[in-house]
Amino acid sequence: MREQEGLSSDKEERTKRNLFARGDAVSLEAMKTFADVMESVETLSLDEQEDLLSIMQRRLHEQRRAELVRTVKAARKEFSAGRCRPASPDEIIRQIIA
Repeated sequence: MREQEGLSSDKEERTKRNLFARGDAVSLEAMKTFADVMESVETLSLDEQEDLLSIMQRRLHEQRRAELVRTVKAARKEFSAGRCRPASPDEIIRQIIA
């Protein structure tokens, strides 16, 4: 249990640092909001926390999928416009290394 708490604290600290690293007024407000949310979540029962976690994971997956769809559409548009050409994985790696 202590290890999980430690991992959770590490994640919370990284999240706080990321929010604060933006260096603007919004980040301070985000820090406060994040802390408020964490406190609110802790007041929920374990079942409610698990439900919330499931909902958030599903939403994150949906957002990632939507982002991937946008990226693929943009890549297809670039390809259609002739701004890129097909390449094998080996060619791509050689270009990255070069």
